[in-house]
Amino acid sequence: MASCAASKLFFLCLVSIIASFVAASNPGSPRDRILRAGKAAIKKDDLFRRNIRIEQKFKAQLPYIETENGWTNNQIFASTVTVESESPLLNLEEIEHHLRDVRCNSRTMTLRFVDTTSARDALSACMSGKGGIVITSHATCNAEGERSVYQVHQAQFTEDKLGLSLSVVETAWKDAFKNLKIDVGYTTTSHLLRRHSDFSKARDARKREVKIPSNIPEDVASPILDLSRRLLNSTFGEDSLVNGDISILSRAGCKNCTMSGTLEITQASFSVNIGRIDLDPNIFDGLDAKDLSSLIQSGFVELKAKNMAAHIELFARPAESGEFEAVLTRVPIAGFVIPKIGRAGVLIETRLVASYEIATPLTIVHGFDFVVPNDSTFRMDLLSISNSSLSGFQDSKFDALPVVPSGTDNEFNLGLGFRLHVPLTFDFFEGIMAVDVAAELDLGQLSSKVAIKSAGDFGPDCNPLGVSPACNASSTPPSANCSNSTFPSSPMVLDVLEDLGLLINIQNSVNFSAGVAAEYNLPILILDPTFSTSVNVFETQISLTTQCLAASFSMAPATRIFAGMTSSLNSKISASSASSASSASSKSAADARSRSQAATKTIAEATTTGGGLTGAPPVITGGGDSENSLPGQSTAAGVAVSPPCTGRAGFAWQVMVVIVGFVAGGMVFL
Repeated sequence: MASCAASKLFFLCLVSIIASFVAASNPGSPRDRILRAGKAAIKKDDLFRRNIRIEQKFKAQLPYIETENGWTNNQIFASTVTVESESPLLNLEEIEHHLRDVRCNSRTMTLRFVDTTSARDALSACMSGKGGIVITSHATCNAEGERSVYQVHQAQFTEDKLGLSLSVVETAWKDAFKNLKIDVGYTTTSHLLRRHSDFSKARDARKREVKIPSNIPEDVASPILDLSRRLLNSTFGEDSLVNGDISILSRAGCKNCTMSGTLEITQASFSVNIGRIDLDPNIFDGLDAKDLSSLIQSGFVELKAKNMAAHIELFARPAESGEFEAVLTRVPIAGFVIPKIGRAGVLIETRLVASYEIATPLTIVHGFDFVVPNDSTFRMDLLSISNSSLSGFQDSKFDALPVVPSGTDNEFNLGLGFRLHVPLTFDFFEGIMAVDVAAELDLGQLSSKVAIKSAGDFGPDCNPLGVSPACNASSTPPSANCSNSTFPSSPMVLDVLEDLGLLINIQNSVNFSAGVAAEYNLPILILDPTFSTSVNVFETQISLTTQCLAASFSMAPATRIFAGMTSSLNSKISASSASSASSASSKSAADARSRSQAATKTIAEATTTGGGLTGAPPVITGGGDSENSLPGQSTAAGVAVSPPCTGRAGFAWQVMVVIVGFVAGGMVFL
């Protein structure tokens, strides 16, 4: 568990990933099979942006593509290299509509133009007091699909003034430019492969008017990394182990590991100040490994998640405490190669991180569900990684699944997390500069403290049951008979809990974090050619609801099972009580009918006697029902005054009173 809470920023596997991308000298390495071979290209719309006059420039943008889409507008992978120079920079592709021929040999470059004005403009565009630079993509100057850079030392007109003869030396890109920026990504902008020109069809005169489109799209789409995968009842191989104990890993696997969604590289950019690379290092000149920002001016990579979610159920049979970090999926994303400039590669890995603190061997199934908010982003700053940021990932929804243990331990600790590992490698100028950046996002590190309890001593909420349900919660220390369970320890509760069986108490918390680590390798430096840095971008911990599960009822919440069992018991008790009450009511009705009949007989006998009747109500003596007697109606010698008659008896008594009244009234009238 301690290792799960430790910093996630020390990426031990970074060196192996770096080696797999940077070892460009091995043409048969697996890395070469996932790199895109960029070829010189031209944007179709740039054909309409060409200038009427040749102008002096110090900056050029050079596109590279894998396949062209100039006639379909399909999404393709593209790279754009932007270079800057202190000397005038002439890119022959941009002035090709002024050219009639280009020829190169070891020391001389000859340019033929359509008119003398173009030749004169080109002379000032490629030369100054500091010399000049020419970029070619033409036959005799470089291979098709590539570009070459030539340093211009001298330039002069040909005899007919329609051409220039340049004294040149082919030079490396790193020596020719002070700044270099590379942008990579997918785009739907129309591109055509740059092929060697056929100048036999060149025009003899320039067109004076060029129609420029008013709406030129630059819609940049994203390379989409599909993370969807489902692993059922599968184990981990040794090659999937990143860190930890192989003995723990070999006894673990996915019962059901299902992932969905995509991860997109929406943007990427890298800018290098080549002029600050000291090719003749001197430890006293202050430029060696002391100011990284003077070499790398800017750079970033942005990732975006779409519909990203996972359901993880892990089974494990650890024999002792230990941990492991294993790769679930590894997606090598096609990087790019820009001839004579550099290469880059990207790798996406999803990983599981698990840990176990146990005293005896254990068999366990545990897991979680999580959902990442749509359009969550993570931006890695390659120059100042402390400026890296994320949005949305920290708000992921996370739910722990029930833990299903089997073992003799009453208490143990578990850890399980889902980690996204994204290493990127940039290698420039044949190893002169290499930068490796790795981002790690822990999208949920679940920590669980598990205790197995007997339902006879604990309530269905997994809290202890006390002898008395009433206690003073504020007493310090609390009474031994005081219970912190909301369920009283009545006989009925204890009987139900005995049927409930063992309880599994799980206290969960989840940790979210994101970190970035970078390693810079500059072999030309004397002091320390390799140095690294790391930063924790975000981290937070959230406590989840404590679970109390009934092991004998498929790990269902114990309170729900308890409520169902007590509800059934109460229904039976209520039905039995209703039956008893019905029997008692029938007996009472029969007794009332008997008393009514006796009263009617007594009144009738009184009416027929010669002594006459008075207006006083009759008095019934002996044998009264004490349960139906009203308070204050008892008399001496156990004789009770009858209660007011009700029902049929009351009605008979009222009829007799009326009859007696009529008889008495008639006698008075007579």
